[in-house]
Amino acid sequence: MLQAGEAHAPASTRAQLAAVHSGSSPAHQLLYKTDEFFIAHRGAGNISPEHTPYAYAESVRRGALAVEISVRTTSDGQFVCMHDANIKRTTGASMDVRGHTLEIP
Repeated sequence: MLQAGEAHAPASTRAQLAAVHSGSSPAHQLLYKTDEFFIAHRGAGNISPEHTPYAYAESVRRGALAVEISVRTTSDGQFVCMHDANIKRTTGASMDVRGHTLEIP
């Protein structure tokens, strides 16, 4: 059964979600083969800056089978992994994610 909002996803995404829900996807096989497993919250954010490749890799190195991520969009519709609406807590600069474009050098 698809969750709210999943019915509006592209057909390929709906097929992937249906596979997860049915138990036939690789993700389902990995995550549900054991009674307990670790999910890293924002990666290993207490070791490396949260939502960075370093934090994700460190969480897997420490045994996490999944990584919880927070995704926000910039004003130009780009996706960024950022928990807070404003970057002040993690950078010291007060800036709303949604109020700026993603500028890649």
